[in-house]
Amino acid sequence: MYEADVARLLQCVRDLAPTPELKHRALWGQCAANILNRQWDDALESIAMLRESIELVLAEKPLDQLQHRVWLLHWSLYVYFNVDGGRKLFINAFKDKFINAVQVAAPHLLRYVAAATMLDGNRARSTLIRNQIAEAINQERLTYADPVTEFIRALVVDADFEAARSNLLASETIFDNDFFCRLPR
Repeated sequence: MYEADVARLLQCVRDLAPTPELKHRALWGQCAANILNRQWDDALESIAMLRESIELVLAEKPLDQLQHRVWLLHWSLYVYFNVDGGRKLFINAFKDKFINAVQVAAPHLLRYVAAATMLDGNRARSTLIRNQIAEAINQERLTYADPVTEFIRALVVDADFEAARSNLLASETIFDNDFFCRLPR
């Protein structure tokens, strides 16, 4: 009961906050409360509002925007990998500014984009996005690589099916052990 009240109280703070910066901070708190309470629908809404808020409130502070985008992508893993259709939403979250944030500040997140792409059932949508993600993975391969990202790179960029096969087999361990990539039982 108390935990649910936190999100409601932070909504009141947002409503009463005198500045956009304070509203932005309260929105982060509300998003955290929704994630901790596993209120996934409310968390999805908070994430959408934070995406907008980052662009509006921090428009004059590009480094802060970058940091907040990276934070949002990290936090959103909990939501997107716990809701039906969330992997698709996570893939779609990687538009220009957010894929740039990953490449600049958090290349390890490419694993989750690659995993979401691999596990997405819509081949038509996945093919276009997979090509964009493969390009980013290929550009960042010296900074970050693991079997999941190497699978996408070997398959899409190099067309090396033997390397793709071996990376797919190695990815199985990741899918079994990584908190966000684990396959449903």
